[in-house]
Amino acid sequence: MISAQNQTTWPSADSFLRTSPFAKYLHLASPPPLLRSMGRSERDCIARHLLDLDTHDRYLRFGYLVSDDQLQRYVDNLDFERDEVFGIYDRRLELIAMAQLAFAPDGNHDSCAELGLSVAKRARGRGYGARLFARAAIVARNEGVGLVIHMLSENAAMLKIVSNAGASVVRSGPAPRPGLVSPWSWRRPGTRG
Repeated sequence: MISAQNQTTWPSADSFLRTSPFAKYLHLASPPPLLRSMGRSERDCIARHLLDLDTHDRYLRFGYLVSDDQLQRYVDNLDFERDEVFGIYDRRLELIAMAQLAFAPDGNHDSCAELGLSVAKRARGRGYGARLFARAAIVARNEGVGLVIHMLSENAAMLKIVSNAGASVVRSGPAPRPGLVSPWSWRRPGTRG
């Protein structure tokens, strides 16, 4: 028979990990957010993500003030057959960042593809925009087209992403709307441009 005096009380696993001398090595990190291609079945996720952007973020993303109805029409008209749409999901499988790489409507991929991207306010500063940009650059290169981004000069985050990637920013027109022309030669041999 074991008496109550001889019983040892063990600390909980949580308190043990916090007080252990090895606690700094036992960091239990969550998995990195998932970046993947999106399809038409995810229109609702895209709409929720874009509708959650505030007025200023919508202005930076689209270049003009966008109403909820205009956003919904944009989502309804996304062409998943022609364009590449990809997103980053958090551990709760909520869309926290997305990008659309839009190709020419007639299928003429000889010139360029335009990139538009957005990151939820709560997910900024973690490099998700840069990850989306890198993915778009790879897709554009594989398609043999250049990458173009129309953005406002006040969009500091996007300017930082493209300058860190080594791309050049070119102003187009009198308005403060720089366009992006990438320095990489992505054209297939024999294509014009």
